[in-house]
Amino acid sequence: MSLAVSPAPLRIPVSHVRWFVLNALAIAAYWAVLTFVYVHVISPVNATDTIFYLNINGGKIAEGALWALLFLPTIGNGWTRPSEFGLTLLYLIGLVPTLVLFGLADLPRTMMYIILAGYAAAWTGVVFPLRIPQIRLAHGGKSAIWIAVAVSAFTIAWYIFKGPRTFNIDLQAVYDYREEANAVFEFGPVAYLAEWTPRLMLPFCMCYSLYRRKWLWFGLAFLCQLFCFVMFQEKEGFIACVMLPILYILPQGRAGRIWYVLVLTASILACELVYDIWDNVLLVQLWPRRFFFVEQFLYFNYFDVFSKIGFSYYSDSFMKWFVHYPFPDAPSAMVQYYAMGKMAGNPNVGFFGAGYMEMGALGVITNGFAAGFVLKLFDRVTAPGMPLWFFGSVVFLPFFGMLIAQNFATSLLTGGVAAAILVMLCSADLPFNRSTPAEKSPVRRTA
Repeated sequence: MSLAVSPAPLRIPVSHVRWFVLNALAIAAYWAVLTFVYVHVISPVNATDTIFYLNINGGKIAEGALWALLFLPTIGNGWTRPSEFGLTLLYLIGLVPTLVLFGLADLPRTMMYIILAGYAAAWTGVVFPLRIPQIRLAHGGKSAIWIAVAVSAFTIAWYIFKGPRTFNIDLQAVYDYREEANAVFEFGPVAYLAEWTPRLMLPFCMCYSLYRRKWLWFGLAFLCQLFCFVMFQEKEGFIACVMLPILYILPQGRAGRIWYVLVLTASILACELVYDIWDNVLLVQLWPRRFFFVEQFLYFNYFDVFSKIGFSYYSDSFMKWFVHYPFPDAPSAMVQYYAMGKMAGNPNVGFFGAGYMEMGALGVITNGFAAGFVLKLFDRVTAPGMPLWFFGSVVFLPFFGMLIAQNFATSLLTGGVAAAILVMLCSADLPFNRSTPAEKSPVRRTA
C-alpha cells in the first residue's frame, strides 16, 4: 500500500512580488505620462489622416494596459546582463508606447497581436536554452579603444576636407540640409564608418574616458559627438549625450531599472512642462514624439500598406540576388506614398513593422527571434566587469535601431550592431573591475 504524496505548494519569493509591484507602479506612471503627452500635445500638433490622429477606444486602452502588465515579467527581476538591457529597451520604447497608441488611435487588433507575438519571439530568443560559448579574441588586447578613436578621427577628418560649405546648427532645419550632409559620405566603406561614428565609436570613447576618469578626453569626445550633428544633420546623436549621464548616475541591478523608467517618465513630463510654460514644442518633437511615437505608429502604417500590396520576402536585403523585388521604390518610400500620400520621406521602422513587410506575421516572429538571439550573443562577448551604464550607453543607438527603428538586416551592418559585437570582443582586456558583485555594477556572464 502506497501513500500519495501531495505536491509542494508553489511558492513565489516575497522579494519577487515586491519588485513586480514596484515595476508595475513605475510602468503605470510611465503609461499615464505617455498618454497625457500624446493627447495634449503630439496629436493636436502633428495629426494627419494617417498618423498621430486621436480616436480613443476605452476597451483597447484597458486591453493594452493588461498586455503591458502581462508582459512585464519578461524583462526579469534583474538588470545586469546586456540581454536584459536590450529587452527592457524593447519593452519600454517598442512595446509599451505601441500599446498606448493601440487604444488612443483605435489601431487594428490584428497587427497589435502580431507585434505582441514578435516581442514574445524576441524574449524567446533570449531565454532559448541554446548554450553559446564564451567568445574571446586571442589577441584582443585594448584594441577597442584604438578602433573607436581611429574610426572617429577618420570620419571627422573626412568631413573637414570633403564636407559641404553649409554649417547648420538649427535643430528644426535638419531635413533641409540632410541630403547635402549625407552626400559627403557616399563613398563605399566611408558610409559605414560615418554611420558607426556617432552611433557607437564616439559613445565608446566617452564611456571609456569617464570610466578611467580622463576628463579632458571625455570632454573632447563629448564635443565631437555634438559636432556629429553638424556633420550628419541627425538628431539621434544627441541621445547618446543624454543617455550616458542618466545611466551613469542610476543605481545598478533591480533598483536601477525602476529608476530608469522613472527618469524616462520625468524627462517626457519635463518636455510637456516646457511646452505648457513657454509654448515651445521643440523638446516634445525631439524626445517623446521622435523616440516613443513615430516608429510605433508606423508599425501600423506598414501593416496597412503591405497587407494590401504584398510582401518583399527579403528581396530588399540579403535575398536580393535570389528573389525579385516586387515594388518600384524602396519599402519606406512605398509606405510614404501609399499611407501618407507623399513621395519625399524615409519612414523606416524596426522588425515589428519591417518584419511584416518582409514576410507578414512570420517575418515579425522570425526577425524577433533573431533579434533576441543577438541580444543573447552580447551576453557572451561583453567583457566581464563592464558596468551596465558603460555597455548601455555604448550600444543604446545600435540597439534602438535593431529593435525599434531599422530593418533587422540593415541594423546589423549599417546600424552598427555587428560593429558593436566587434568592439565588445576587443574590450575583453580593458581594466574593468571583475571582482565587483554583479548586482552593483558590472555586466555578468550567463552559463
